[in-house]
Amino acid sequence: MIEFEHLAATAVASPNAPQDIRNEGTLKVGGHEHRVDAAPQRLPHTHPQHADINRFFEGASRVFGSDGATPAARHAPPPPPAPALGARMPPPPPGALPLPPLPPAARPAPVTAAAPRTSTQSFQPTELKPFVNENKQLSPRWSVKDYVDVDKLSAGIAAVLGIAPPRMDIAETTMQGLSNVMSIPYYADEPTLNPIAWTSPEGTIYMATDAPEYSAGGVLDAAKIRSTIVHESVHAASHDHTGFQQTTKEAGINANWNYDEFATDYFAHKVYQQLYPGADYKTNYFTTDLGGRPKVWGGNLIAFMVQSGHMREADITSAYANGNGSLALLEGEKLDAWKQYAKTGRATALQKHVQ
Repeated sequence: MIEFEHLAATAVASPNAPQDIRNEGTLKVGGHEHRVDAAPQRLPHTHPQHADINRFFEGASRVFGSDGATPAARHAPPPPPAPALGARMPPPPPGALPLPPLPPAARPAPVTAAAPRTSTQSFQPTELKPFVNENKQLSPRWSVKDYVDVDKLSAGIAAVLGIAPPRMDIAETTMQGLSNVMSIPYYADEPTLNPIAWTSPEGTIYMATDAPEYSAGGVLDAAKIRSTIVHESVHAASHDHTGFQQTTKEAGINANWNYDEFATDYFAHKVYQQLYPGADYKTNYFTTDLGGRPKVWGGNLIAFMVQSGHMREADITSAYANGNGSLALLEGEKLDAWKQYAKTGRATALQKHVQ
């Protein structure tokens, strides 16, 4: 992984730029990484039931002896019909006991219509600010051990990616020394054009400690130094040290949906938060609007894939760190929604897809 010093958000690599994908290295220019080969000339994704109530009244029949009474006199007249439920009863005669109250009429339980289901979920992005540094002077030399505890870094990456603690192989060099390792030109008069960090195909991380991006006004920027080391270390810890680089090439490298870099920054941000809670994570991995200005932090691409139910975070992590399964690229309406959000920063484009 190569990182080039560049003024923040000043240039976006053209998707039509020539690229040689035979080498596994990655070039980082102005916060955007591209694969490169070793050649100097080339630089480089319910209704309740209720019962009816029937009331039956049984008449009493009295049979009298044969004492001469007529048949009609042998039977008592039938009782009067029962009053309708809810009817008012006539008052009892004076001196009579009051009649017992009638049972209440059976009524069906009220049915409340279910309210239509509406989604109250909203997309939850991580809001980060683009890193801005206009320094063009060489930074004072510094050492990795003064800014990062490598053992804690390894443990933090292991916790986030769900892997065994990776071996951290970090080499300190200069921009000129890194250019020599990569066999690319060194620009002494334009130091911001030189690489500031690179992760080799073997997983070795090279840090060009004199790069202007690591300081401002002669004062070293600890947050930028740590952010870059963490980002490159996550690259090195990914499957085959390449993560989603091949998938990104197949999808077409684009500043607004660079799956490998955005996934790397997504995981690196998690690691950074564990190691340095409350500290700013300084990165230039942002989508760009139509004017080429930074708009949305790239890690939100992975957040959208998770929140929309496109892929589970566990599956994305496993594919990135272990090579288990593959990354399902966005397509159709979801991809169109992401493109709109990436250029405008308005999350309404994503809302219908969030679960």
